[in-house]
Amino acid sequence: MNANAALFEVTGKNVFVNLYTNNKEKIIKTSENGKPSGFVNAIIIRMDDIEKARQLTETFKQTLKQCERL
Repeated sequence: MNANAALFEVTGKNVFVNLYTNNKEKIIKTSENGKPSGFVNAIIIRMDDIEKARQLTETFKQTLKQCERL
């Protein structure tokens, strides 16, 4: 996951935390109705609070940066 691309986005009444893979590689496996449906390059988390979205984004950034050092 790309620590520099972790961000939160406000669209109308919705708040999202967006996490993207390095180089936009489609390596995250998805499923639909319990069946595999392919790979994507992002995880999007819908939140109900802007401050919680900011905190979660910052937590992901810090954690991902620590993982890069390993």
